[in-house]
Amino acid sequence: MKKVFVGILAVCLIICGLNMRADVDRLDPYSVTSEGGCVRADTHISAQTALSRLGGTVLWTEEFDGVTVTYAYSDFVRGYETVRGMRVNIMIAERAEYTAVGMPLLTGSY
Repeated sequence: MKKVFVGILAVCLIICGLNMRADVDRLDPYSVTSEGGCVRADTHISAQTALSRLGGTVLWTEEFDGVTVTYAYSDFVRGYETVRGMRVNIMIAERAEYTAVGMPLLTGSY
């Protein structure tokens, strides 16, 4: 019974990983990294295009030092973090030359 449970758990984890990979592939990334449960995709598409491809709804935006940061939620992206009391599973930092998309959040510098 324990082996069956472990097998089912492994299949579920693989399926979740494939679904996240499909989300990332929609962004045409030139770089993909993963850290602490967050996936980051660096791309040249706009924040609006990224949101459209992920089916995201903007919750709020912030701007600082030439970077526009967008916090969004999509029913199509697995998982979320609670920020300001809201579920966030897409965080996008956009500069003139590139866009970084984090699911559920961006970590590190952007």
